[in-house]
Formats: sequence, structure tokens, C-alpha cells
Amino acid sequence: MDSDQYDEAPGVVLTSMVKHVEVSVFNTIRDAQAGHFQGGVKVFGLAENGVGWVYDDRNRALIPDAVKARVDSLRAEIVAGRIAAPAQ
Repeated sequence: MDSDQYDEAPGVVLTSMVKHVEVSVFNTIRDAQAGHFQGGVKVFGLAENGVGWVYDDRNRALIPDAVKARVDSLRAEIVAGRIAAPAQ
């Protein structure tokens, strides 16, 4: 989940779930610079763009538009709180 696994088996790995660590790092630096940083546990899930799936030029042809639309719809439902996803 730390990086796209496409290079491990090009054309075979359909997609990867990834952690967007850059989002948490950016937000932490921004908050520190603004004088608003507070320590503690921070959650960076779908709503915060902390996790996601790889959809790019290397796998776009392997994922039908209808499947991408469904995944995007489910993501929106989870973010809106209409679907409860496990925390772990």
C-alpha cells in the first residue's frame, strides 16, 4: 500500500491501493508554519485524500469506464458517510 505495484508485474497488476503520505506531510508543515500545529493522532482517510487507488496512463486501458465510475461513486458514498467502511 505504500506504492503502486504495477512495476512488479506490468499489465497483470490491475491497480494498487496507496497511502498518500505527502498529504499528511504537507498538512503538517502547513499547520506548523501557520502556528496551528497540534500533536496527536491524525486520520487521513478517503475524505482527507490520505488513501486512494492508482488510476493512471499505465492501467487506464485495463479498467472499463463503468468500473471507474462505480469506484468513484462508492468513494463518494463512503466520504459522505452513507457507507461505513471499517477503520482498520
